Amino acid sequence: MSRRFPGTGGGGGSSAGVTIGEFNMVRVFNNAGTITWTKPSNLGGNRIKVYVWGAGGSGGDATAPIGHGGGGGGLAIKYIDVSLLGATETLTIGAGSANYSSVGGSSSFGSHCSATGGNSGCNNAANQGVTGYGIGGIGIGGDINRRGGEGGNGYNGGSTNAGGGGGGSAPAPSGLVNGYQGGHATSTRSGGGGGGIGGAGGRSQSYGSAGGGGSLGPGLGSCDYTNGGSIGGPGWLGPGGNGNALCYTYLTYGGGSSTNAKKDKAKRLSSQT
Repeated sequence: MSRRFPGTGGGGGSSAGVTIGEFNMVRVFNNAGTITWTKPSNLGGNRIKVYVWGAGGSGGDATAPIGHGGGGGGLAIKYIDVSLLGATETLTIGAGSANYSSVGGSSSFGSHCSATGGNSGCNNAANQGVTGYGIGGIGIGGDINRRGGEGGNGYNGGSTNAGGGGGGSAPAPSGLVNGYQGGHATSTRSGGGGGGIGGAGGRSQSYGSAGGGGSLGPGLGSCDYTNGGSIGGPGWLGPGGNGNALCYTYLTYGGGSSTNAKKDKAKRLSSQT
């Protein structure tokens, strides 16, 4: 959860002729619990901008549906007039779910806006009108309300061959789109990649787990267990890394460390955003 303060006069203060911009100070609250926020006495401008995210759900377990990923928390973005703020406001920051059948905690900024947490992988209860395992939470009361990404499907390959789905992402701070879906586990002994704020997680392939979504694009699945590792989605500061080229043997489940993606790989990924 975060809140942003406007510059003097609401249209942006200035110093030595330099325009600061309307929102020039940010505070972030990310520890689960309840906080009493006191309205600053020197708060300038006529409004603040608040972002409220709900917490994510937990992944599913071995019960049906096997290994379904947890949903991402929702997002509410709201402009609040300073005149409508109380001398104090109660901020609630939801905690991530620690149980495969529960729901991530809801977050709120006073009574102005809130966001529900995502369903866990074994919870298909209605989440603000949408029902399903691993459904994402949603913002409530904001000027912009977005839903978190849905967790990916797990793969039921029997007692020793199952794979888990990736978790859904929270919506990006831009508020332009909902969160992205976690990748599906689609084959033996492999898991889907988690969704990122810029793209969905990759789908797994035979014996190879998929890359997670990045801040600027989706993750990709691997080829198979003998060649080609997973590729994470590109981020703000560069491409996601390649998975280890050979990460599975019949003697050990261990694998080597990942390697950085090459520039040509970065261009290929960026073109998919």
